[in-house]
Amino acid sequence: MIQRIQTLFWILSFVFLLLLFPFSLATFKSMNGEFILYLNELTTAKGETIDGFSPSYIPAIFIGTLLFLDFICIFLFKNRRMQIRLSSLSILLHIIFIIYLFYYIDGVPVRINPPMEGYTIHFSYSLLFILVSMVMNVMAANFVKKDEDLIRSADRIR
Repeated sequence: MIQRIQTLFWILSFVFLLLLFPFSLATFKSMNGEFILYLNELTTAKGETIDGFSPSYIPAIFIGTLLFLDFICIFLFKNRRMQIRLSSLSILLHIIFIIYLFYYIDGVPVRINPPMEGYTIHFSYSLLFILVSMVMNVMAANFVKKDEDLIRSADRIR
């Protein structure tokens, strides 16, 4: 299990998804001040939580699902076809999550009570963790497919 390279890719994907929790997703600068968006809260630059913001738990649910899929793929080492399917599902969910996250971040200033006016959004580098996690899943799926092809070719020789 651990001796396979795709296991390391899934572990790295898992770690990069976990790193999304402590880091900010975006910073909003407006006439009202500077606000920092985390997965489930919006704070001021001083660290005070904004009371008029109702967070969406959908990003946390997406990340939880992706973490679960990575974890399951690690332990399905005897069922390579299922690993490929789950990895493909994970890649699709990563793409959907990225699209949703940009939509979510863009809608934050409107959901604050009172809404922000004249703001600029600065996306955080932590959003790259999602892309790195998706690349790790793609690489893991490719290596599982190579293993499966190698096993099939060995079966044909016998």
